[in-house]
Amino acid sequence: MRYLAVIQVKPDGAFEKVINSTDNGAIAIGQWRINANMDASTPALIQIHTIDNTVGFISSGTLSLGKNKIAGKDNASSKLVEMKHGKMYFKEVVDSMPPAMKKMMDKNNIK
Repeated sequence: MRYLAVIQVKPDGAFEKVINSTDNGAIAIGQWRINANMDASTPALIQIHTIDNTVGFISSGTLSLGKNKIAGKDNASSKLVEMKHGKMYFKEVVDSMPPAMKKMMDKNNIK
């Protein structure tokens, strides 16, 4: 079972209405759209973007942001894109074991 929690933090303490889609499982919150794979028998995946396609995030795979398709260097990486003043800013990261945890696992012969 998977859970999706949406935490809204705004300076004035107000909340945007959360609208659940009935056809594709998407969630709309203000200017944001969220698609999350909630089926625990399949790989986890979450995609988030603004309705004007100026900001987008995907947990793995190719990020679609408007007409742009961003594959990145690693299909398993998380990708974040922001379009600002006509320029695209892109960040890609891959999950990795923190050095302290890796050291502990090596010390205890855990694979």
